[in-house]
Amino acid sequence: MISALQVGVIAREATIMEKKWTAFQARLLRGVGVDEIEEIDYSQHAFTRYVHVVSGPGTKQPMDRNALNQLARELQAEIANPPAGVDVPGLEAMLCLIRASLPRNTQNQPAEVGAKPRGEA
Repeated sequence: MISALQVGVIAREATIMEKKWTAFQARLLRGVGVDEIEEIDYSQHAFTRYVHVVSGPGTKQPMDRNALNQLARELQAEIANPPAGVDVPGLEAMLCLIRASLPRNTQNQPAEVGAKPRGEA
């Protein structure tokens, strides 16, 4: 026999199990210049570039298709020849997010995203 307490626990566990992940965020960081930092944020299906001095103000702007294509090329080049200490899986994950956000007709164009179509050397 199941007590009222057990029913409550079972119902609560069922409710918890039904919840789905609803948000994802990612961030790339790199130094640019002497005391400047560039951050690329991905959140809610949008990319934003934020350039600022260390511990100071900066500029934040949404990234358009051209900026995303340029970033994809930069990431592809860094993944192909990573400097020591670079988080290659992190760069690959961000590259996947960028490619998924671009229109399908630009994803297979090497000039756009810096990757060759499958089957080409």
